[in-house]
Amino acid sequence: MNNLKTFLFFQVYVVADLKVDDVIYSDIKQRNNDSVITPENWESLKDTFFEQRMETYKDSYSITEKINLELKLIDEMQIESTDYIVIRERYRQYLMDWSIAKPTKQEEPVTLQSLFHDEKMVTPCIDVLKHCEPPLIDEDFNFIGHEHNAICVWISEMKKQQLMKKPKNRKVYPMVISQVIKNFNLDESMFSEKRFHKRAEDDYREQFETKLKSIKQTQLSQKG
Repeated sequence: MNNLKTFLFFQVYVVADLKVDDVIYSDIKQRNNDSVITPENWESLKDTFFEQRMETYKDSYSITEKINLELKLIDEMQIESTDYIVIRERYRQYLMDWSIAKPTKQEEPVTLQSLFHDEKMVTPCIDVLKHCEPPLIDEDFNFIGHEHNAICVWISEMKKQQLMKKPKNRKVYPMVISQVIKNFNLDESMFSEKRFHKRAEDDYREQFETKLKSIKQTQLSQKG
Protein backbone atom coordinates (compact mmCIF):
# COMPACT_ATOMS: atom_id res chain seq x y z
CA MET A 1 0.00 0.00 0.00
CA ASN A 2 2.82 2.40 0.84
CA ASN A 3 4.45 1.77 -2.50
CA LEU A 4 1.13 2.34 -4.30
CA LYS A 5 0.64 5.72 -2.63
CA THR A 6 4.17 6.71 -3.54
CA PHE A 7 3.70 5.47 -7.11
CA LEU A 8 0.56 7.58 -7.49
CA PHE A 9 2.26 10.63 -5.97
CA PHE A 10 5.35 10.65 -8.17
CA GLN A 11 3.63 11.07 -11.50
CA VAL A 12 2.94 13.92 -13.90
CA TYR A 13 -0.05 14.65 -16.07
CA VAL A 14 0.51 14.45 -19.82
CA VAL A 15 -1.63 15.43 -22.79
CA ALA A 16 -2.11 12.54 -25.20
CA ASP A 17 -4.69 10.61 -27.20
CA LEU A 18 -6.93 8.34 -25.13
CA LYS A 19 -8.66 5.24 -26.47
CA VAL A 20 -11.90 4.20 -24.78
CA ASP A 21 -14.07 1.43 -26.23
CA ASP A 22 -12.27 1.71 -29.58
CA VAL A 23 -12.96 5.45 -29.71
CA ILE A 24 -9.90 7.72 -29.74
CA TYR A 25 -10.16 11.05 -27.91
CA SER A 26 -7.45 13.52 -28.84
CA ASP A 27 -5.37 15.62 -26.45
CA ILE A 28 -6.76 14.39 -23.15
CA LYS A 29 -5.01 15.40 -19.93
CA GLN A 30 -4.21 12.10 -18.23
CA ARG A 31 -1.74 9.91 -16.45
CA ASN A 32 -0.35 7.06 -18.52
CA ASN A 33 2.88 5.07 -18.92
CA ASP A 34 4.75 8.29 -19.74
CA SER A 35 3.61 9.85 -16.45
CA VAL A 36 5.57 7.67 -14.06
CA ILE A 37 8.68 9.27 -12.59
CA THR A 38 11.75 7.06 -12.31
CA PRO A 39 15.39 7.70 -11.41
CA GLU A 40 16.11 7.51 -15.14
CA ASN A 41 13.67 10.21 -16.26
CA TRP A 42 13.82 12.42 -13.16
CA GLU A 43 15.97 15.09 -14.82
CA SER A 44 13.58 15.51 -17.74
CA LEU A 45 10.39 15.52 -15.65
CA LYS A 46 11.43 17.24 -12.42
CA ASP A 47 10.44 20.79 -13.46
CA THR A 48 7.05 19.65 -14.77
CA PHE A 49 6.48 17.61 -11.62
CA PHE A 50 7.33 20.58 -9.40
CA GLU A 51 5.03 22.93 -11.33
CA GLN A 52 2.13 20.48 -11.21
CA ARG A 53 2.64 19.82 -7.51
CA MET A 54 2.59 23.56 -6.79
CA GLU A 55 -0.71 23.82 -8.68
CA THR A 56 -2.34 21.41 -6.20
CA TYR A 57 -2.18 24.09 -3.49
CA LYS A 58 -4.34 27.17 -3.10
CA ASP A 59 -3.24 30.23 -5.04
CA SER A 60 -3.42 32.17 -1.80
CA TYR A 61 -0.45 30.19 -0.41
CA SER A 62 2.95 31.70 -1.03
CA ILE A 63 5.54 29.66 -2.88
CA THR A 64 7.51 29.28 0.36
CA GLU A 65 4.43 27.94 2.14
CA LYS A 66 3.77 25.49 -0.67
CA ILE A 67 7.34 24.19 -0.57
CA ASN A 68 7.23 23.80 3.21
CA LEU A 69 4.01 21.81 2.95
CA GLU A 70 5.55 19.68 0.25
CA LEU A 71 8.63 18.97 2.35
CA LYS A 72 6.43 17.94 5.27
CA LEU A 73 4.42 15.67 2.98
CA ILE A 74 7.39 13.78 1.58
CA ASP A 75 9.02 13.54 5.00
CA GLU A 76 5.96 11.68 6.24
CA MET A 77 6.03 9.19 3.39
CA GLN A 78 6.78 5.59 4.34
CA ILE A 79 8.67 4.23 1.37
CA GLU A 80 9.89 0.69 0.87
CA SER A 81 11.12 0.86 -2.73
CA THR A 82 14.76 1.83 -3.21
CA ASP A 83 13.91 3.73 -6.41
CA TYR A 84 11.35 5.86 -4.62
CA ILE A 85 13.70 6.54 -1.73
CA VAL A 86 16.14 7.91 -4.32
CA ILE A 87 13.42 9.95 -6.06
CA ARG A 88 12.14 11.36 -2.78
CA GLU A 89 15.63 12.53 -1.79
CA ARG A 90 16.17 14.07 -5.21
CA TYR A 91 12.86 15.89 -4.88
CA ARG A 92 13.72 17.04 -1.37
CA GLN A 93 17.02 18.43 -2.66
CA TYR A 94 15.21 20.06 -5.57
CA LEU A 95 12.85 21.81 -3.15
CA MET A 96 15.68 22.91 -0.89
CA ASP A 97 17.76 24.17 -3.81
CA TRP A 98 14.78 26.05 -5.18
CA SER A 99 14.19 27.74 -1.84
CA ILE A 100 17.81 28.75 -1.37
CA ALA A 101 19.16 29.42 -4.83
CA LYS A 102 16.08 30.25 -6.90
CA PRO A 103 13.88 32.59 -4.89
CA THR A 104 12.72 34.40 -8.02
CA LYS A 105 11.97 31.34 -10.11
CA GLN A 106 8.22 31.90 -9.88
CA GLU A 107 8.47 35.57 -10.82
CA GLU A 108 6.56 36.39 -13.97
CA PRO A 109 8.59 35.74 -17.12
CA VAL A 110 9.87 38.81 -18.91
CA THR A 111 10.35 37.24 -22.36
CA LEU A 112 8.31 34.95 -24.56
CA GLN A 113 11.24 32.51 -24.54
CA SER A 114 11.02 32.12 -20.78
CA LEU A 115 7.45 30.88 -21.09
CA PHE A 116 8.51 27.86 -23.13
CA HIS A 117 9.62 24.56 -21.66
CA ASP A 118 12.16 24.27 -24.50
CA GLU A 119 13.51 27.48 -26.02
CA LYS A 120 14.29 25.64 -29.28
CA MET A 121 10.54 25.53 -29.88
CA VAL A 122 10.06 29.30 -29.78
CA THR A 123 10.99 30.16 -33.37
CA PRO A 124 9.02 27.35 -35.08
CA CYS A 125 5.99 28.12 -32.90
CA ILE A 126 6.11 31.81 -33.86
CA ASP A 127 6.47 30.80 -37.51
CA VAL A 128 3.10 29.09 -37.23
CA LEU A 129 1.59 32.59 -37.15
CA LYS A 130 3.23 33.33 -40.51
CA HIS A 131 2.09 30.15 -42.22
CA CYS A 132 -1.51 29.88 -41.07
CA GLU A 133 -4.40 30.93 -43.31
CA PRO A 134 -4.92 33.80 -43.30
CA PRO A 135 -1.49 34.68 -41.84
CA LEU A 136 -1.37 36.67 -38.63
CA ILE A 137 2.15 38.14 -38.88
CA ASP A 138 4.47 38.93 -41.77
CA GLU A 139 8.17 38.17 -42.14
CA ASP A 140 9.04 41.28 -40.15
CA PHE A 141 6.75 40.18 -37.28
CA ASN A 142 4.15 42.88 -37.97
CA PHE A 143 0.63 41.84 -37.00
CA ILE A 144 -1.38 41.71 -40.21
CA GLY A 145 -4.39 39.64 -39.14
CA HIS A 146 -7.96 40.70 -38.54
CA GLU A 147 -8.54 38.28 -35.66
CA HIS A 148 -6.57 39.58 -32.67
CA ASN A 149 -8.14 36.86 -30.56
CA ALA A 150 -6.39 34.26 -32.70
CA ILE A 151 -3.24 34.99 -30.69
CA CYS A 152 -5.17 33.89 -27.58
CA VAL A 153 -6.08 30.64 -29.34
CA TRP A 154 -2.40 30.18 -30.31
CA ILE A 155 -1.34 30.62 -26.68
CA SER A 156 -4.09 28.28 -25.51
CA GLU A 157 -3.07 25.54 -27.95
CA MET A 158 0.61 25.76 -26.97
CA LYS A 159 -0.32 25.33 -23.31
CA LYS A 160 -2.63 22.47 -24.23
CA GLN A 161 0.22 20.69 -26.00
CA GLN A 162 2.58 21.43 -23.09
CA LEU A 163 4.89 23.57 -25.18
CA MET A 164 4.35 26.55 -22.93
CA LYS A 165 4.26 27.03 -19.18
CA LYS A 166 1.30 28.55 -17.40
CA PRO A 167 2.39 31.82 -15.75
CA LYS A 168 1.01 32.92 -12.42
CA ASN A 169 -0.71 35.94 -13.93
CA ARG A 170 -2.12 36.28 -17.44
CA LYS A 171 -0.98 39.92 -17.62
CA VAL A 172 2.31 38.43 -18.77
CA TYR A 173 0.86 37.44 -22.16
CA PRO A 174 0.26 40.86 -23.75
CA MET A 175 3.55 42.10 -22.32
CA VAL A 176 5.76 39.37 -23.80
CA ILE A 177 3.81 39.06 -27.06
CA SER A 178 4.19 42.78 -27.73
CA GLN A 179 7.95 42.29 -27.45
CA VAL A 180 7.84 39.93 -30.42
CA ILE A 181 4.83 40.92 -32.51
CA LYS A 182 4.74 44.49 -33.78
CA ASN A 183 1.56 46.56 -34.00
CA PHE A 184 -0.26 44.22 -31.65
CA ASN A 185 -2.17 45.11 -28.51
CA LEU A 186 -4.70 43.04 -26.57
CA ASP A 187 -6.04 43.35 -23.05
CA GLU A 188 -4.92 40.71 -20.55
CA SER A 189 -8.53 39.73 -19.87
CA MET A 190 -8.76 38.27 -23.38
CA PHE A 191 -6.28 35.57 -22.37
CA SER A 192 -8.58 34.13 -19.71
CA GLU A 193 -9.16 30.40 -20.13
CA LYS A 194 -12.86 31.12 -19.61
CA ARG A 195 -13.07 33.36 -22.67
CA PHE A 196 -14.36 31.71 -25.81
CA HIS A 197 -13.32 33.39 -29.04
CA LYS A 198 -15.69 31.61 -31.43
CA ARG A 199 -14.61 33.13 -34.74
CA ALA A 200 -10.91 32.82 -33.93
CA GLU A 201 -11.48 29.26 -32.67
CA ASP A 202 -13.30 28.30 -35.86
CA ASP A 203 -10.70 29.89 -38.12
CA TYR A 204 -7.49 28.90 -36.38
CA ARG A 205 -7.76 26.22 -33.66
CA GLU A 206 -7.48 23.24 -36.01
CA GLN A 207 -4.63 24.86 -37.95
CA PHE A 208 -2.66 25.57 -34.78
CA GLU A 209 -3.30 22.10 -33.40
CA THR A 210 -2.03 20.39 -36.57
CA LYS A 211 1.01 22.62 -37.07
CA LEU A 212 2.12 22.55 -33.42
CA LYS A 213 1.77 18.77 -33.24
CA SER A 214 3.97 18.52 -36.33
CA ILE A 215 6.58 20.76 -34.68
CA LYS A 216 6.59 18.57 -31.56
CA GLN A 217 6.98 15.39 -33.60
CA THR A 218 9.86 16.89 -35.59
CA GLN A 219 11.61 17.95 -32.39
CA LEU A 220 11.14 14.51 -30.82
CA SER A 221 12.49 12.75 -33.91
CA GLN A 222 15.57 14.99 -33.89
CA LYS A 223 16.20 14.15 -30.24
CA GLY A 224 15.80 10.44 -31.01
